[in-house]
Amino acid sequence: MMITVGDTTPPVFDGTLPGDISVECDAVPDAAILTATDACGTATVTFAETTNNGSCPSNYTIVRTWTATDECGLTATYTKMITVGDTTPPVFDGTLPG
Repeated sequence: MMITVGDTTPPVFDGTLPGDISVECDAVPDAAILTATDACGTATVTFAETTNNGSCPSNYTIVRTWTATDECGLTATYTKMITVGDTTPPVFDGTLPG
């Protein structure tokens, strides 16, 4: 009798994954450190980030992508989008002339 064992299940990210958010230009959070598990061994997680320009230098989007890869090359990918915007008007410094 022959039994063939194979890994056909990709890794799974651990815990609660960070969701898409919108933030002010001075409040962009650091990237989360994600981990993953695999039923047949270990999984490693890599991270990549891209920025897409918007209508002005303070309005843009950040796309963060984590990829979990197991020892057999199976992958799981998670993507989070951060929309960055400048919604606060400038303020004058000091005392304004009367």
